[in-house]
Amino acid sequence: MAFVAEHLTERVYPETIEAAVRRVGDERCPLDGEVTDAISDLMDEYGQDNDLPSDYWDEKTAEEIFWELETIKGYER
Repeated sequence: MAFVAEHLTERVYPETIEAAVRRVGDERCPLDGEVTDAISDLMDEYGQDNDLPSDYWDEKTAEEIFWELETIKGYER
């Protein structure tokens, strides 16, 4: 997850992440697909780079991973 926290803003603008967090809070909608797609891509990339099985992170969704990261990145839910 540290890999995702480190590289997420290279794939998605911080403003996009902040807007997605606001929409979740204001409209009670799921996290934006652009954000979850970037997280999925980063998790897959990390797994490939470290010879992990393709399903190594299947127990969590990209959205669950994001909410665990939010304390690291300082985003408010």
